[in-house]
Amino acid sequence: MSTLQAGFRFSRFNLEDYTVCPSQFRLRHLDQVIWPALRTARTAEYDERMARGRFFHTLIQQHTLGLDVTELVGGADEQIQGWWQAFISQGPAIPAGRVFTEIELTAPLLRWSIVARFDRVIAQPDGRILIIDWKAEDRLPKRAWVEHNFQTRVYLYVMAEAGHQLAGRPITPDSIEMLYWWANYPQQSIHLPYNQAWHSANRSNLEASVAQIAAEPEDGFPLTDDLRVCALCEYRSLHGRDISAADPAQISAESNLSMETLELDMEGMLGNLPDLEL
Repeated sequence: MSTLQAGFRFSRFNLEDYTVCPSQFRLRHLDQVIWPALRTARTAEYDERMARGRFFHTLIQQHTLGLDVTELVGGADEQIQGWWQAFISQGPAIPAGRVFTEIELTAPLLRWSIVARFDRVIAQPDGRILIIDWKAEDRLPKRAWVEHNFQTRVYLYVMAEAGHQLAGRPITPDSIEMLYWWANYPQQSIHLPYNQAWHSANRSNLEASVAQIAAEPEDGFPLTDDLRVCALCEYRSLHGRDISAADPAQISAESNLSMETLELDMEGMLGNLPDLEL
């Protein structure tokens, strides 16, 4: 019998967690254990970086809705102002079409579902779909990593399976394109045209990942052997691993692990937690 409940929703975040450490996946997304430990040695700096990223996304969202963000930008710090200037002067070309911002779609995957939350989607009059994802990371990843990471795979899969809800018509994988735009590297966007062959492989890979997780026995979900991951996990003391909290940037620089994989994303971490009454 699977340890997953029927209503469990997969996402790029919990799939990444399982890949990094199956035990972390179980504690965070199945048992929903809240453990009072730091995930990074530079908590204040990390929180500031996360807050800047969220604020930048908010500026773009409000701008998309036609709201005047001049006062908000004027009150922001120099880094956010620089990102905003890059967006205004060197942002990606936006085609005509119906625009959706911060939109969530869910698609079936085996006996469960998988969810993706998109920064911006443009449903164009000719039936094409453009997905845009805004990035504010300090480091620019390699294209090969972007193509194969869980965000790209999940977002393209979900759009191909559920994008008709936005387009108002059936869509094919060949009509979908994903664009990553980095505020710190505005001239180095990555365009990823989707196609049927990629979608078939994508479906097989995602189904295999989900099936592997679903097949874990009650005493399964082993700990990772990579202690660098433990240094950025709040559950390290729960597991008896006497490792101090580390700096994600240092570990990323010393390994092949990406900052996106290493750093905590609160939206992803809390995606399967119940609402709390305050």
